[in-house]
Amino acid sequence: MNLNKSVGSLLFFACTFCGFGQIYNFKNYSEDNGLSQSYIYNISQSHDGFISLSTGEGLSLFDGTTFKTFTSKELADNFVTTHYLDSRNIFWLGLSQNGISYIKNKKFNAIKNAAINEFKVTQISEDKYRRIWIATTGGFFTVDTTFTLKQKKYSEMNAVNSFQFDASGNIIAATPEGVYILNPNTGTCVELKEFKNKNVKQVIAVNNTKKSFWLSIDGEGIYGIRNLDGHYFQFNHILSELNSKNNTISVIYVD
Repeated sequence: MNLNKSVGSLLFFACTFCGFGQIYNFKNYSEDNGLSQSYIYNISQSHDGFISLSTGEGLSLFDGTTFKTFTSKELADNFVTTHYLDSRNIFWLGLSQNGISYIKNKKFNAIKNAAINEFKVTQISEDKYRRIWIATTGGFFTVDTTFTLKQKKYSEMNAVNSFQFDASGNIIAATPEGVYILNPNTGTCVELKEFKNKNVKQVIAVNNTKKSFWLSIDGEGIYGIRNLDGHYFQFNHILSELNSKNNTISVIYVD
């Protein structure tokens, strides 16, 4: 489970049921409890229960009692923007600058490449060929199974805010200029015209079929898009009351 939080303290809560109501007991964890920083950019929980937190002052791991933090002594940069655990049990760390680091067999490693160092990493994911895809403020990069980093250049787009793989292996890319459908095998890039020049902050799959997706758009609420016969079309626009520049959706999460 991945949840993003741009600001604020980390909250863990336990739920207890009383009759038909629910009582939520909150406990706040901050720097006073050992958390490296209260600005948390990505949070996930492993199968063994450990919480991983990307912060502006390193990677913090929480075992339910104490925090352990890794900083520039182990990482290429303190500012960890995101993280991702791949199918080979390699833990990837996206950084605000200096590219990416990864943990393999409990050892920290850095992939140093001048092409990616100047960009902020916004998201990391893995395709069916075990290639790691890295979205940045300068576009896409990939890392193959030999840990070779390559830049993927698409003239139609630059920065990438968020992305998802669909059922066919194509990439749905949310960017500050709109939404693009990328075919990683052919290199083709198609823009969805109805979202042209819109700042699309996040894309997330509606369910495990990966044929429908939610999009959060600055000042316009949430849209739904669906694949029909190889083409995407808009099927829904919800939260229309958020159609205001004064309202910003930070994160979409599907339970």
